[in-house]
Amino acid sequence: MRILRSLLVGIVLLLAIIAGALFSIQNTASVSLDLLFIELPARPVSLWLLFMLGIGLTLGLVASTGLVWRQKAAMLKQQRENSRLQMELEKLRRAGITSSE
Repeated sequence: MRILRSLLVGIVLLLAIIAGALFSIQNTASVSLDLLFIELPARPVSLWLLFMLGIGLTLGLVASTGLVWRQKAAMLKQQRENSRLQMELEKLRRAGITSSE
């Protein structure tokens, strides 16, 4: 199963690289980027789009990391509460056995 997953990830990565190469070959027109206060120098469209894709992926990763940390913290809190309740239940079971005898 692990080998299959590695193979699948490798194939997807290879296809992404091939798609990126084809994309950059097809979009060679140079354009300058005007960002309200600053105008960036002329570069190929493919370069600008891939750069913006990278920024978007990075921002998405940062945003999702915060959500994952929050979920992990909530899960740890629930696990601690579960452990505490398990100990309390075990204590009550032992108390019930000794008092009924």
